[in-house]
Amino acid sequence: MLGQMVFASTALGLFTVVAIGVMVYMNYQQQQQQTQQTRAGGLGRRRYCVGSDEWKGYDPLDSAPCSICQDEIGESQRYTLSCKHSFHSECIMAWIRNKLECPNCRKAL
Repeated sequence: MLGQMVFASTALGLFTVVAIGVMVYMNYQQQQQQTQQTRAGGLGRRRYCVGSDEWKGYDPLDSAPCSICQDEIGESQRYTLSCKHSFHSECIMAWIRNKLECPNCRKAL
């Protein structure tokens, strides 16, 4: 009888320790996910990755303004980077003197 009570109390104690360990682990994982989401995009926002399907209808020759000076780009003034962002030739050359990356997407040039 005494042996059964010792066994039952030992099993109950081990079960309690395992349950507490699982709860601590789950809490830790939840905190890690929240930290990663915060680092990914600021105030809990997730990073957004552009898939290749989203570029299918993109035309760099659309009448979008130059994002550096905000003026319309004429066909003779247009310079398109490898990432397909377009700028005035003068604007992007001045930008490249300071930074070797696209002003819109930060892709290295």
